Amino acid sequence: MKDRFGQLQDALDEPGGGGGYTNEAFPNVDLDLNDLSAHSGRNCATVAPDNDPELNRILQEAQNVRQEIQQIQEDHAQLRDQNYHALNNTFMDDTSDVIRDANNIATDIKARGGAVLQRLHRMNRETRKLEVQRGSTDHVVRIARTQYTNLSTTFREVMFNYNETELGHRENCKKLIQRQMAIVGRDVTSEEVEEMMESGQQLNIFNALADGTAQSALTQIASRHKELLDLEKRIQGVQELFLDVAVLTEEQGAVLNNIETNVQKTEAPIAIARDQLNEAKRYDKNNPIKKLFCCCFPCCK
Repeated sequence: MKDRFGQLQDALDEPGGGGGYTNEAFPNVDLDLNDLSAHSGRNCATVAPDNDPELNRILQEAQNVRQEIQQIQEDHAQLRDQNYHALNNTFMDDTSDVIRDANNIATDIKARGGAVLQRLHRMNRETRKLEVQRGSTDHVVRIARTQYTNLSTTFREVMFNYNETELGHRENCKKLIQRQMAIVGRDVTSEEVEEMMESGQQLNIFNALADGTAQSALTQIASRHKELLDLEKRIQGVQELFLDVAVLTEEQGAVLNNIETNVQKTEAPIAIARDQLNEAKRYDKNNPIKKLFCCCFPCCK
């Protein structure tokens, strides 16, 4: 075989040498981000934001509902603080003021929660109507469905947390009544406290003269009993709302299961594609022609 290395070296010394070989002959797997950015700029018209008025309306409504849910969260946090102060305040006048504030906060949560629930139902109806008109694969329909699912899930969690707070405060009040009753010499069970609440009347026990400690305990008992009655009214007032939220949760169950199934189905193809990409990079790095070219012309860019 004739040695032609000298001729190749002479060709490299000539202007424009390299025998027509360029880096394009051996493309790399890694992509140039600058080239991608330039390419994206040339084709920006194809990825411009969607100006569909229906989409803008959906996003605006979702933002409004999200703000209302955030307000419910803030009211819930304030109610939790008020309940704490009500349990730890020993002054009757201040405690009564706190209880009134808690009742007002609970009323606001009920009204705002009912309004949010109605708006979510309306979003669901409009999403189904869009799905009939445009098809389930339309991007506006998918965005509307995603917004509705996320908002419904968030609203459900917020209302369940509010319910747990009220029920927890109810149990704390019952335990406090039991402790105060023990101070005045009468042990009562949780069932007896429940009967006191179901009667709906103020406690009128131990009206006889008592010492200072017993009288203070009786005052606390009367205060907690009134607080329990107010709390029962609040819980009964939102029972219908909680039932609607439970129905909403049941409707979302199938949707969430479908999303989880699709995510699980996507994990395997992504793993396969990642392995194939790594293998392609390894083959590109071990390309014998590329290695030979780099060894012969180390200074060629």
